[in-house]
Amino acid sequence: IACALAVTGIAGAPAGAFTRQLARPWPRRIGWWSYGMYLWHLPIQYALVQTGLLHHDAPATTWFWLPVMLTLATTAGWLSYRFVEAPLMLRVDRRDWWRPGPRPATA
Repeated sequence: IACALAVTGIAGAPAGAFTRQLARPWPRRIGWWSYGMYLWHLPIQYALVQTGLLHHDAPATTWFWLPVMLTLATTAGWLSYRFVEAPLMLRVDRRDWWRPGPRPATA
C-alpha cells in the first residue's frame, strides 16, 4: 500500500525538482538497464560468496564489496540491455514479426 501511495504521489505530482531530475537522460538509462541489473545481481553476489570474497557473517566484507557488486551488476545490466533486450524490442516493434516467411505455393 505504501509503495502504491508513493508511486501515485510521484506520478500525480506537478513537475518539481524531483520529477525533472528523473526525466534527465541518465536516470532513464538506468531504468532501461534495471531489469538486467536485477537479473544479474544475485549470480554476481553468489560468485563473490563462492570465491570466498564475500562472507554473509561478516558485514564489513559486504560494505567493502558493495561498490564492486553495483558496478558489475550495472555493467551486466547494460550489456543485457544492449545485446539482448534492445535487439528483441526492435524485432517485436516490426509488424508481423510472428509470421513466418513467404511459403511456396502448393499444387
